[in-house]
Amino acid sequence: MRARRSARASSRPNWSRRCALTTRRAARFLDASARRNAFGRQLQSFEADLEIEGIGDEPLRAVFIRAPWIERYGPGVEVLASYGGHPVAVREGTVLASAFHPELTDDPRFHAIFMAMTTAARERAREEATR
Repeated sequence: MRARRSARASSRPNWSRRCALTTRRAARFLDASARRNAFGRQLQSFEADLEIEGIGDEPLRAVFIRAPWIERYGPGVEVLASYGGHPVAVREGTVLASAFHPELTDDPRFHAIFMAMTTAARERAREEATR
């Protein structure tokens, strides 16, 4: 069953590391569910290089702290990166979610995906306003 979305959630980009991925249907923003702490607890935190769709050929260093992985996702969800056979970065419409902390590195490329989504949403809103 697909989660209901508010008009605000469907028209503006949203980026969430964990809150969008949940097993509780009422809180879902993505057609996906995740396993909490799937890669381990705080002591099992780690860093890994990820190949992320849309950011170029260089891998992105990702910091995983009590990270979930995505167990199930619907046909409209685009997997941007996986680690150990599990999706760890996904996008569906205006929602971007990651299981890692891109803000803990100096690499801006994952943030650039979100900024591109935001710019595209702004352009769509301008076009709709002029119709």
